[in-house]
Amino acid sequence: MRRRVVGILGLLLVALMLVPQFSALPGGIGSGGNAGCSCHAGGNDGSTTILVEGLPETFNASENY
Repeated sequence: MRRRVVGILGLLLVALMLVPQFSALPGGIGSGGNAGCSCHAGGNDGSTTILVEGLPETFNASENY
């Protein structure tokens, strides 16, 4: 039984070591994304628009949303 537990833990350790490690910049992508998406297709034509709809003008802490 003990050998089985050690084997399973060993397999889990190896599996975790094989998972790719990702890191993100703590402050985001910086000013590189201010003009829109710069991740795909190399650039932006200036037509990027962010529109958020359906949010209340103010939030009330005692209300459920």
